[in-house]
Amino acid sequence: MEGKEVKFPKDLTCDQCTLQLEWTIAEKGNVQQHYCADVQVIDKEVEECSGKCQNGGICMNGECKCRRGNSGAYCQYKETDGSSFLSFIFYCLAFMVIAVLILALFYGAYIYLRRIVRIAYR
Repeated sequence: MEGKEVKFPKDLTCDQCTLQLEWTIAEKGNVQQHYCADVQVIDKEVEECSGKCQNGGICMNGECKCRRGNSGAYCQYKETDGSSFLSFIFYCLAFMVIAVLILALFYGAYIYLRRIVRIAYR
């Protein structure tokens, strides 16, 4: 996502504001783009958080809005919900099942070869 900060005069009041943004993109042959955005006017001083939000967080009205799985004032903490532990258990069980199957194949091959050797030397 991309964010743009726009500062209005302190004495501005409006119930519902719409802002039209217009800019020219030189890389695309001076193509003009127009966007409309709803504006929320806040009557207090907002602390700047632009550039402080981590892990994909977005600075909105002086606060970092975090993506799912992150928390903290600047989205700096990764949340764990126990699913990583469950996936660890699943992979351990899958590894054990595969190891048992491989051991069973080797043991079966050993028994089979032992029988062949006994028959050959009779």
